[in-house]
Amino acid sequence: MAFKHFAAQARSPPEWAFFFATRRTIMPEIIRRSPMPPTKLSQQDYTSAVANHLKTFEGAVPRIYTDDYGIPTMGSGVALAVRNGSGRFILRDLSAIGGEISGDLTKPYRFAPAETKLLNDTVGKLNDPKLDPDAKKREAQKLIPEYRPGAETADKNKFGFSLSDERIAKQAETAWSEHRERAFDTVRQQADKRGWSKEQTDAYIESLKGTRQEIALTSMAFNGVPAPKATGAMLDNDPATMRKEILYDSNADESRGIATRRRAEADLATGSPSGWKPEEQAKWKAVENSTEAKAYRKAYPKAFEQGQPSPDTKDPMSTDSLIERLKANPLPRFEGQPAPWPTASQWPQPKDGGADGADEGDGGGGPGPQDAPMGQTDPEDFTRSFGSGLGLL
Repeated sequence: MAFKHFAAQARSPPEWAFFFATRRTIMPEIIRRSPMPPTKLSQQDYTSAVANHLKTFEGAVPRIYTDDYGIPTMGSGVALAVRNGSGRFILRDLSAIGGEISGDLTKPYRFAPAETKLLNDTVGKLNDPKLDPDAKKREAQKLIPEYRPGAETADKNKFGFSLSDERIAKQAETAWSEHRERAFDTVRQQADKRGWSKEQTDAYIESLKGTRQEIALTSMAFNGVPAPKATGAMLDNDPATMRKEILYDSNADESRGIATRRRAEADLATGSPSGWKPEEQAKWKAVENSTEAKAYRKAYPKAFEQGQPSPDTKDPMSTDSLIERLKANPLPRFEGQPAPWPTASQWPQPKDGGADGADEGDGGGGPGPQDAPMGQTDPEDFTRSFGSGLGLL
């Protein structure tokens, strides 16, 4: 009986047997997938790109206004209300907001009782379950007027202050740095899911600083979108999926302005598909030919016009001082030198080690030119910067 039982087990291998049988073919492919080599920018180009991006998509408004969603906002897109874990909007700490207004946390702007009530009432409209999103926006903007270039009047400022150009620029710098860290947190989460070590993740994040990809992901975080799928696609060196996630799948509120912004972010993140490898171009062509993509392009034609998109809702003269101040005081790009890329022996290995691990090889000297989409950093330079372990991702 014991022999028959053993024979029956042999005919029906347990799950662990399937794992070991397939690991030699599946695991090496996953481990050796190279991340997307980021596109480096000079310090001047980086600061200019960030400043122009903020100018185009956030503006620079010297008062508290309501944005395209009805959210109370000030300066260069600094939101005064955020969503909590349940999805409801909550007003940020008024002392912190007051410190951002004055520039001194020890001497914050103090909101009058009527101003505090106005902010709370506006947030209340955003949480009203009886209103649809458009109605929430309209009701919020009745309380705190939106910003319309060329149509500003003194009575639209419902609060007792106006932000100086210097404060707007400083707010933009602080907010950008905070949202960049949020974008990097998403990189850490996605890298952890892929079995990266802390050293590998830290090294890749260092390589992202001061790049087009960093600007794209930070812009999305600035806009309240953590972009885990787009970030994961970047780590998988999958530009077609990254572009699809940003361009087509990150506009849940169906906003024309957001569609244009996502086009700019997609271009920053992946460059033009015309410069990709043939197989990636084929993958992207399939995306573009899908029914969903065609319908989206029809709904938001302006976002797909040739050239760099720029919304017509912003006053091109309203943020010149923001641009000049950020250029005069460049945003921090690097802090020290990038960490060394881990060696092959430091990459994830099979749990049991032994012969199965040895069969996987050492990954060689990193990706060849065909492993990165054209328009990105030269893969050979990327590999030299971080060591031979790159080929094991």
